[in-house]
Amino acid sequence: MIAEAGHALLWLALGMAALQAAGGWVPALRALAVPAAVLQGWLWLWIAGCLIWVFAVTDLSVAGVAATTTAALPLPLKLTAIAVRDGGGLIVLTALAAWAGAVLAFFGGQRGRAVGIAGLGALALTAALLGTAPFARLVPAPTAGAGFPVAVRARLAALMPSGAVLNDGVALVAVTPVAGPDSTGVLAAVRAGDRLLAPEWREVGGTGFPVADGTLTWRGWVAATVVPAPGGRWRVRVTRWPG
Repeated sequence: MIAEAGHALLWLALGMAALQAAGGWVPALRALAVPAAVLQGWLWLWIAGCLIWVFAVTDLSVAGVAATTTAALPLPLKLTAIAVRDGGGLIVLTALAAWAGAVLAFFGGQRGRAVGIAGLGALALTAALLGTAPFARLVPAPTAGAGFPVAVRARLAALMPSGAVLNDGVALVAVTPVAGPDSTGVLAAVRAGDRLLAPEWREVGGTGFPVADGTLTWRGWVAATVVPAPGGRWRVRVTRWPG
């Protein structure tokens, strides 16, 4: 019922955004603009809570969860998937717009036109978000999630600054050739402490590039990349942040 509750709250937030926007221009509704904006911000606390819950418990009946995570992922990465997956940026942007409008209304409630403009922005973003169906159900639910996609892992690695090379507790387990519909490359298995990482070197149309794999540990973010080296060898670089 958590996903259904989040979906219902999202529709309520859309209604509050519409009322907030209308209050900026319709004198008869101006008195309702401020409470609508504050209520919308409060609703988004609950919407965010619903999203966090379904990702934290790995509710695979929710499409967004099944497509981006598995029960085996550590909790920080499950929650990170809320924002970095496809469509996750829209969720973050809509929540920030709603909360910004609530703050503006609460501390500057007499600025009716400004509150209305903020409401228009929140209205457009919320409508777009409903179109992406963040709480869509899968029936029947899959028995296992798709896991963290390589593209999302690469996006995470790009967000993390380069750290120091780790020499202790790191071992190259294997390098395996792989091929896809339009690419070739190698997949490495790198053990960093008790974590097994799977960085990839991929070649598409004669162009090669590394696809990093990373994980969060108690010591921070650990990421690995694999690149060609002279003599048919492969060089693995493991970085950590903080270094």
